[in-house]
Amino acid sequence: MVHGTIKDLMTQLPENRFERIYKSYAISLSKVIYVEGNMVKIADHKLSVSQSYKEQLLIKLG
Repeated sequence: MVHGTIKDLMTQLPENRFERIYKSYAISLSKVIYVEGNMVKIADHKLSVSQSYKEQLLIKLG
C-alpha cells in the first residue's frame, strides 16, 4: 500500500515512462495499447482519461 498523494508518487517515477491520466490514476506508457476518445487500453482493461491529462498523454505517446 502506498501512503501519500499521487502527485508525490509521480515525482518518484521516471518522468518519461509514467503519466497521470486521472486524479487517482497513473499508468506505465509502455503498457498502453491504444488511446481512443477518452479511454486508454492497457492489457484487458480500458481506463478513462481525464480531459485535463489527455493532451499530455498524447504528447508523451508521440
